[in-house]
Amino acid sequence: MQKFVRRGVLAAGGTLLGALTARKWLPAESRAEEPPPAGPHMALPSAIVAHPPTALPPFGFTDENGRPRSLADYKGRPVVLNFWATWCVPCVSELPALSRLAAATAPDGVAVLTVSVDRGGVDAVQRFFRSHAIVGLPVLSDPHSAALSALNIDGIPTTLLVDREGRERARAQGAIDWNQPDSRDVLRRLIG
Repeated sequence: MQKFVRRGVLAAGGTLLGALTARKWLPAESRAEEPPPAGPHMALPSAIVAHPPTALPPFGFTDENGRPRSLADYKGRPVVLNFWATWCVPCVSELPALSRLAAATAPDGVAVLTVSVDRGGVDAVQRFFRSHAIVGLPVLSDPHSAALSALNIDGIPTTLLVDREGRERARAQGAIDWNQPDSRDVLRRLIG
């Protein structure tokens, strides 16, 4: 009985590895050419690196004036694209670090975009930013979660690192400590 269980576990692991390879997604730890940084606080520990970089499907969101926007509006710039909501505790805890990241990377031309999936849309985001003193981040909204669906995102917060050509280089699900120098180093290496 034990050997059947062991075979089942091995088969499941092989299936998962095959699925990751078929989708051209590999965890950062398994990429020989880009080893994870050393140290107790690894940068982007939950990041999955796209190998090779992957073109993104078209998707849209709305800016604070209600105008439709898309990733194409930022072509030629590296983008940190974060999906969040006001009711999501890890999302909210990550916002101040994203605000500081936006300020720190602005001279390099990096666009830090935080797209809220709150059903209340832009109004909910504006109220939240005011009440929590969030500055330096654009007010962007996707109240119907169309972008999440187009990008095959099943949880928030999720952050995509997008290069200057508009290709996804990595994605991480869960809050990231953007204050860690190694997080910024990985960001520069992947999309800088």
